[in-house]
Amino acid sequence: MIRGEEQEIINQTINGKVYRCQSCNKIHVDFKNLSFSFNKTEYRNFKEYMKKLDGDYWLQQNERQSGKPKIMIPINHRNLLLSFSKGELIELKNLLSSTQQGRTAFRWVTTRSMDFQLSDN
Repeated sequence: MIRGEEQEIINQTINGKVYRCQSCNKIHVDFKNLSFSFNKTEYRNFKEYMKKLDGDYWLQQNERQSGKPKIMIPINHRNLLLSFSKGELIELKNLLSSTQQGRTAFRWVTTRSMDFQLSDN
């Protein structure tokens, strides 16, 4: 884990970060425009839930829905769905899965993951 002044970074991707706040002792998951705060048990349950999600199943279930992200996942709130593209769901799952032996799993930035054109000159 990378230690900062007030946070321990557990894992990080291009669009997200999982870290433990030293002052509140919560585990925070920030991914794109989503932000969650969990205690250890809640975080473990969220990780397991996301790990078991079948993105292809939800793509098929929601193929007739309007809008671009087709993976709309119900959570334990009747008025709220989490909405992801297939790539976003894969990245979130990667963010929530850290490598063994306490090492942080960082995803290297590639030119394919950047949202701009590169010039050959």
